[in-house]
Formats: sequence, structure tokens, C-alpha cells
Amino acid sequence: MPARPRRRRRSACPPSKRPRPGAPPLPPPSRLPVDVSLPRLVAGIDDALDHERGHPAMLVRAVADRSGLEVALVPLEPGAHPVDALIGFSAPDEWAAVGVVANGTVTSLGGAPVAPRRVRILHLLDRSGREASLLHDLEEGSTHPCPGPGDGHVADLCRRMFGLPTPPPPPSVLPWWTTVWLDRILAESLAAPTRRWTWPRLASLHPMVAPDALPLDPRDLAEAAVAMAASVSWDTVRRAAEPDDLAGWMDDGMFARWVLSQHLAPRHLAAELTAVLDPPALAAVIDTLDALDAADVGEDGDGGQPW
Repeated sequence: MPARPRRRRRSACPPSKRPRPGAPPLPPPSRLPVDVSLPRLVAGIDDALDHERGHPAMLVRAVADRSGLEVALVPLEPGAHPVDALIGFSAPDEWAAVGVVANGTVTSLGGAPVAPRRVRILHLLDRSGREASLLHDLEEGSTHPCPGPGDGHVADLCRRMFGLPTPPPPPSVLPWWTTVWLDRILAESLAAPTRRWTWPRLASLHPMVAPDALPLDPRDLAEAAVAMAASVSWDTVRRAAEPDDLAGWMDDGMFARWVLSQHLAPRHLAAELTAVLDPPALAAVIDTLDALDAADVGEDGDGGQPW
């Protein structure tokens, strides 16, 4: 299924520079000196913001030249999530580091549950892939450096602004196909609540099933989906969506996490279907999901639970 990444809002960031035909080549991209400590830089940005709570999300940019290091904070549109505001943006070559500052609410700190509290999160990345993150508890005034490489949409965003690779996608597109299938059934059920579902109609909504294909029973559909998923990569799915410029800007890892995050997880979708499908149709869907589990275990032996 051609997946379409959600469109971003207009960004206040400057466009990336590209050489004009016949123009001299641009200088190599700026880089931070190797002795610059990113954790110290993140801590300095946090100190400058102090305990301020009301600031909008901000883009961080750092430019290094012979005169030193200049760090600037660019406020984003009030209320905008940094990923929505910046997705698709490529950092200009003169930028040596890029990052995001945003406020939010957490219910755990250091793996321990806490009462909901406001925090500020900072994430910074340089062109070599070095990164540092910090969480500032605005309730208590304490700071918590985040160990290890960052994960999630903000970390993916910062890497792609520099054209750096993100962590790899899930090993199979099978969970994505299952998500799309259940989402299509749910959308059509909500749009036409009096529809009487037949198994051929349910099966035809699976992205693996061709429009003129003969109906497959639930087990055959599951086995065919598992077999076909083994020959389809996330790169194939992403390239099918590349008329959308955001899919071309992402790499396979970010693309997979992005499109999967736009839907409920398959188990939650299946739970939603219990309220809108008649019992025979629901039983056929559950039989297919159980067969997908069984067929997928047979293929990879790890009980990957594609739904």
C-alpha cells in the first residue's frame, strides 16, 4: 500500500542551499570541533532557559567558524509539535549541530513512575552523529541526562535534517500490512455501519490481495501474506510512496516508524472491530490474525506476533 507521510506545517527555517548551475561548489559542511562537549552544550542551553515554562518549542542550530561557535534558538509556531514543524527540512551546510527544545509532561523518570509533571526535553546532534539529550524536571528543578542514543520521532528528525541514517526498520512489512488491513475494515465499517460483510470483501481489503485475485480462506490468506512479506522490503514500500517528498526525505527506518505511528496498533484495531463487525465477520478476521501468528512463527521461529 502506498503509505503517505503526513504533511508538515510551513517552517520558519531557511531553505537548504544548493549550487546553481555553473556556480562554484559550496564549501564543505560545517562541523563541530571534536573537543566540543555536546552534553555540556545541552546543559548550557538548559541553563540559559532556566525554569521558563511558557516558551514554544524551538529549533537549535549551531554554526562553527574561525570566530568560534554560535548557538541560536529559533522559536517554532506556538502550539506546533517540533516534528510537525520541521519534518522534511534539511539543515544548511553551515550548520554544525542541530537540535530541538520542547516542553511536555512525563509520568516516569529514570524508569520509575511519578505523578504527571512538566518537563523540558533537549536533544542535540552534530554532523558526525554525536548526540546528547537532557530532561529538565520543571517541577523540582532537577536535570537528568539521557543515556545512550536517542530514539523516537525527534531523534529520527534530527538525524534526517543532516541526512544521517536512523535505526533500521522492523524486520518485516507484515505488521504494516496487517495494520493497513484492519484500518481499512474499520474505516469502511464506520462509514457504512449497516454493511453486511462477506469474507471475500474482507479479504479484498488486504494490501497483499490483488483486485482480481480469487478469494482465499483465512489460513491461506495469512500464509500468502507471510510468504510475500519475505520478498518485500521497507525500501520497496517507501519508494512506492516517494512521489510524496517526505517519503524521499526519510530513510527506511524513519519511514517505517512514522507510518506505523499514524495508526492504532493492530491489537487495538482488532479490539475496535469487535464493536462494528457482525460475529461471523469478526470471527473470520480473528481467524486470519491467529493464522498470521502461526504462519509467522513458522517462518522466523520467534513468535513475532505480526498483529
